[in-house]
Amino acid sequence: MTTTAHSLAPPKPDYTQGKQIAQRIFHDTMAAIDVRHAMLAKLKFEGSALTMGEVTHPLLRPPRVVAFGKAANRMATVLHEILGGRIEAGVSVAPAVTPRKLANFQYFVGGHPYPNAPSFDGARASLDLISRLTREDTVIFLVSGGGSALLAQPMDPSITLADLKEFNRALVTSELPIEKINVLRKHISAVKGGRLAERAYPARQITIFISDVPDDLPSMVASGPTMPDESTTEQAYDLAEKHKLAAR
Repeated sequence: MTTTAHSLAPPKPDYTQGKQIAQRIFHDTMAAIDVRHAMLAKLKFEGSALTMGEVTHPLLRPPRVVAFGKAANRMATVLHEILGGRIEAGVSVAPAVTPRKLANFQYFVGGHPYPNAPSFDGARASLDLISRLTREDTVIFLVSGGGSALLAQPMDPSITLADLKEFNRALVTSELPIEKINVLRKHISAVKGGRLAERAYPARQITIFISDVPDDLPSMVASGPTMPDESTTEQAYDLAEKHKLAAR
C-alpha cells in the first residue's frame, strides 16, 4: 500500500501578471468613483421629485445650485443632466476651467491650496445666488474636496486676500491635522461652518458630497459650509495658542 504526501504549504504566488492585475484594480476603482457613475447611481429625477437613496424631495420649482470643490464642474454637469436642465441658476467654483459651460451657470477658477481673487468672487456670487429665497425654493449644494480654499470669504471685510493666503499658508504648513485646520478656517469665514446654509434659509436645502472623509464627519468636507459647526470659538483660540500659530 502506498501513500501520497500532499504539501500543506500555500501555492507559490505567480507574479508574472502583477502589473496587469494592478492596472485592472486601478481602472476598476476609478470607474467606481467616477463622478457621473456615482451620481447617476445615487440620484433619480422622476415627475417633479428628486430621489437620493431613500430620501425623496419634491422640487416645487427649478432649484438653484452652488457647486464648489475639485469635482464642482463635473458634478454640476451631471446634475444638470439628471434634472433635464431644470436648474434656475448656478455657481460653480473649481480649480480649472470646464470644457463645457452650462448656460445658466457662473464659473470661477478658484485657487488651491491657497485662495485667489476668483475664490472671493465665487463665494460672493454664491451668497448672492442663495439670498432672499422662500420656503418654496430649493438650493442644491454640490460639495467636494478642496472647497476650503476654492470658496473663500472672510467674515470680517477688513481681512484681505493677502491676509487669507498667509493665514492658510500658516495652517497647511503646520503640523495640525486637517480637522483642526478646518476649525480655524471656519471661525474666520462668512461661508464655512454652516454659514452658507444659514444664508440660504428659509429655502429647502440639499447637500450632495463626493468625499474621502469618514461618513460621520461631513462638516470636515470643505470646512462644512452647509453643515452645523460642532467646534467653538474657544477651541479656535486654544489651537492657535497651543501650536503658536499667532506668531506665524
